Amino acid sequence: MNTFRVGDVFEKQIHDLFQAEIDADRFWAKKANCKVFRKKGYHSKDRNKKIVFDVSIEIYLPGAKDYSSLVLIECKN
Repeated sequence: MNTFRVGDVFEKQIHDLFQAEIDADRFWAKKANCKVFRKKGYHSKDRNKKIVFDVSIEIYLPGAKDYSSLVLIECKN
């Protein structure tokens, strides 16, 4: 298996692990307030472009349209 494929498999495992913990309500934020993503980009003011992270978790306050906290995860195998 090539290194890109190994990395993709590992990233999916980490995503699925966090998603499972959130779904089971074992994450520090309530599951109703969390959204988990893979390979989502977030704007960097310093770089003036989006930076894509392996896994991200957006945490929303009840009723909010925009996230209030952001957890960014870079996977290294």
